[in-house]
Amino acid sequence: MIHGHYAVMGGFAVDISDPSHSFHPKGYDKIILSGDDLLFLAKNSPESIPNIPESEIRDKSKANGLAKFLVCIQAFWFCVQCISRLAQGLSISLLELNTFAHALCTLLIYFLWWDKPLDIEEPTLLSGQNVVKLIAYLSSVMTVLCFQEMDKHGMELRSITVNSSGPWIRAYSDIEKQEYAAKYPVKAGYRRVHQGEHFHNFYFPEYINFVDISPAQQRQLRLCQEHREEMASLVAKGEAHGLMDRMVDWTFLHETDMEGLLESDSKTTKGRQFVIGFWVAGLVYGSLHLTAWNASFNTYAQEVLWKTSALSISLSGFGLALWIAFFRLIEWLNDQVWEWLYTTLAVLTLGIGNLLLVHYAFSRVYLVVECFLSIPHLPASVYEVPIWSQYFPHIG
Repeated sequence: MIHGHYAVMGGFAVDISDPSHSFHPKGYDKIILSGDDLLFLAKNSPESIPNIPESEIRDKSKANGLAKFLVCIQAFWFCVQCISRLAQGLSISLLELNTFAHALCTLLIYFLWWDKPLDIEEPTLLSGQNVVKLIAYLSSVMTVLCFQEMDKHGMELRSITVNSSGPWIRAYSDIEKQEYAAKYPVKAGYRRVHQGEHFHNFYFPEYINFVDISPAQQRQLRLCQEHREEMASLVAKGEAHGLMDRMVDWTFLHETDMEGLLESDSKTTKGRQFVIGFWVAGLVYGSLHLTAWNASFNTYAQEVLWKTSALSISLSGFGLALWIAFFRLIEWLNDQVWEWLYTTLAVLTLGIGNLLLVHYAFSRVYLVVECFLSIPHLPASVYEVPIWSQYFPHIG
């Protein structure tokens, strides 16, 4: 478990400090690996991941079991006090109710993250040409084309996507290339690729005349091509050991195929997990605040705002799921209705989504603000202490 936490919190990074392998656009000397990156690396090059003992990971953590235990005891004692007050018919303030909800969240998080290291500043570095080439290849696959428009004739490549589907029909003569070079000078160290040409067997969209590739991107594409050639060589020699099942055939890859590749099952699963988690968290958090339905408020407006905010958070998961379903319905209607109707519905859906987001943020903030506004108007029973708790020593 501790290794899984260490991996997803950025505990592994790839060393690209070697000038011949540095392909980060901002010149960083290492790339932090996400959980998906590490999973990709484990499937394609498991020997690149070191076997780190748990003791080494725990040694990097800034918290130990004793500190976590004390926090959990304090949160648990506060929850027990709130429950005992309600059981004896004593009132609790809105601030205590809000704190009680967060204390329950704290206990749940500590239970799930008990083995998670805290505040690790220096990740474990993975080095070597093989892992650097593989990560350069992965970063190209997971990047979307993004151009900075220089003119309608050409673009500067800001990020890269792998596309080796072959040259386009249009090819430029030397005279045309010279004219472009005179009108749009190439920056120092950049490489210009015209329509119909390739760079390390990578081609670019047909709707532009040329692309200027930075030195870092040149190294990235070179590493990608070297990785592909090495994989193809292993397959040809019969030494791939199942690599054919993991390799992507870029020969006839088009833009639509790239979208399908990035829309993986894991991405869909994470989206569903987020919606379910958001739904459950909102329902629990909002329902706890709804228990103060009959509480006394200073004004009627404050009472209405509290109840509305608590109900909104309780139903926020349902609203999110409904909005996503409606948005997907609008996407399906793209080819089914008139363009103006589709555009109107899409803009309306996005507007409703923004309004729901603002309303949710207001509800969360107001529940906290009202907790402090109600302090000067608390009932007398709030200040009474449960009979049994005064006999137990605790940290206040």
